[in-house]
Amino acid sequence: MEESKHQYIIDKIKILPEVSLPDNFTRTVMRNIEQKEKEPFFSWGRKIHLFMQSAFALPRTREDCAVSFMAVSFFYLVAAMILFFTLKDISGTSTVYDWLRLQPSLFTLVSLWLALVGAVIWAKGEKAARFAHIGSYVYILSFVFGGILLSMGGKVELLFAVILALGALFTGISLDAAVNSLAREASNKVES
Repeated sequence: MEESKHQYIIDKIKILPEVSLPDNFTRTVMRNIEQKEKEPFFSWGRKIHLFMQSAFALPRTREDCAVSFMAVSFFYLVAAMILFFTLKDISGTSTVYDWLRLQPSLFTLVSLWLALVGAVIWAKGEKAARFAHIGSYVYILSFVFGGILLSMGGKVELLFAVILALGALFTGISLDAAVNSLAREASNKVES
């Protein structure tokens, strides 16, 4: 069935006349590629493309997936420390000030939660996928609900809430995609 489906195309290709390439074809193509790679725009574009491709590649092993959670955990830990040292002298009476004073503690809790999820993935691998999915959702919902509570304070608070909620949503979806990739990879190994 498959052969007859493509037989028409194969027959058309067979009757095409043969074309011979010029003697210097390969050398000309390679010289053009080398010239193109020397152009700064092309060179930087390629580097950016390769970086983005590697940065957004989904992890394939449990270690990769666990490191994804640990990296986000480390980010929140560093952010908590920066906020702790820069906001300790902040004073005011609005909800933004109260909310800002809580952020180092909340970021530390988020960091510990994500580190725990990463450690469970590292230890249990794909068996921890369900826990990791729940961990991703808890992470997202904590920022969304926190944002809803904060946004009741006014326009400035709403801006802060939207920025943090969108960042958490994007990061949480990325982490959940990493867990899905790990689970898929494990099921592919079982099927093979």
